[in-house]
Amino acid sequence: MTKPLLLLFVLLPLSATSFAQQTLRGRLIDSDTHNRVRDASVSIRSRQKASFSRYSISDTAGSFVFSNIDSGVYDLLISYIGYRNFTQSIKLDSAETDIGILQLTRTTG
Repeated sequence: MTKPLLLLFVLLPLSATSFAQQTLRGRLIDSDTHNRVRDASVSIRSRQKASFSRYSISDTAGSFVFSNIDSGVYDLLISYIGYRNFTQSIKLDSAETDIGILQLTRTTG
């Protein structure tokens, strides 16, 4: 009886970590003025699951957060009128990934 019980306590935490959900966060600023960029369109798309994508808008501080995401590799896409589109590949493998400050560059013309 003790062996099956011991095995259960060893394997249970392993199964919980395999289904762990990740959080991705970052902040957007203007590359020239360093002012926050609010209301920018922010999306992530999974490279493993073609049908998975999430969308958000940067808040008044220029911040964005995606929660409850599976581990894996994602394409981060940011767009805002008057700025060049921003794309970056992100690998999520820890409980929380803060990619820090991302600088958006204004378009010319």
